[in-house]
Amino acid sequence: MGRSIIVKQSKLLVTVLLGLLIVGAGGGYYVYHTERQAAIAKKRQTDKALNKKAALKNSQLSRKVNQTTFLNNKNTDEQVTKILNLSHFVGSALVVKDDHVVYNRAFGYANKAKNQRNKVNSKYQILSIQKSMTAVGIMQLVQAGKVKLTDPISKYYPTLKHGRQTTLRQMLDMTTGFRLKSGS
Repeated sequence: MGRSIIVKQSKLLVTVLLGLLIVGAGGGYYVYHTERQAAIAKKRQTDKALNKKAALKNSQLSRKVNQTTFLNNKNTDEQVTKILNLSHFVGSALVVKDDHVVYNRAFGYANKAKNQRNKVNSKYQILSIQKSMTAVGIMQLVQAGKVKLTDPISKYYPTLKHGRQTTLRQMLDMTTGFRLKSGS
């Protein structure tokens, strides 16, 4: 009889310890998940602020260019170049007046590490707008029944590391944790 009480108490102790372990692990996961979601929200907020700042800078630059009276002579080149240099513009600039190109020049580097300068025909990423365009395209495929948001990304990119656990939905929500190693 004494042995049966000890066995019952041991089982109870093991059950309580196991319960505490499960609750502790759940609490730990909750903290991890909450911190991860906060980090994702902070990154989105930072990206949004940077995009807003870039848009404001481009808007101000555009206003400067629009307010400037351009002479149709050899000074036009100098005028536009001066405005763009003062604004620390990086990219390709094209000014068209009366259906004629009056200015077309590139500034800065496409890839500074490789010493590659921008060219007038350089192609650029269009900030975060491509994310929206991609999402619209994918949702059109979902509506057409050609893909599912629950599809693993490995279905379309079989060589992607961790692709089996990642869904299209996670890619669209940008909650995969994937990071680019460089921006070039």
